[in-house]
Amino acid sequence: MDRQTPTGKIPKDWKIVRLQEIFKLKNGERPTFSKNGKYLVYGANGIMGLTDDFLIDNDFTIIFGRVGASGEIHIAKGKVWISDNAIYSESYDIEKNSPIFCILSVKVEKS
Repeated sequence: MDRQTPTGKIPKDWKIVRLQEIFKLKNGERPTFSKNGKYLVYGANGIMGLTDDFLIDNDFTIIFGRVGASGEIHIAKGKVWISDNAIYSESYDIEKNSPIFCILSVKVEKS
């Protein structure tokens, strides 16, 4: 049976938590772009270019735009760089959640 919450109806045995309770979030860093780089650079709007180094190497990295396209969400896989105009999931406990499910379930509230 479902219950009504501020974000809508959810199953009765689910709870609403903040993303930082599920993921360890971190600010991206300014990239050094490279025309022939090996790794994708993600920013608030998605892929920005290439670089020769990577910042994170996860099965899934969730990227949240924090400037410009604030609220945009992207998912990267493997070795990537996250620019300083985004926040990313540095780590998560795969036993407790599915990153893809979390993103599909996110409802952004406007204050």
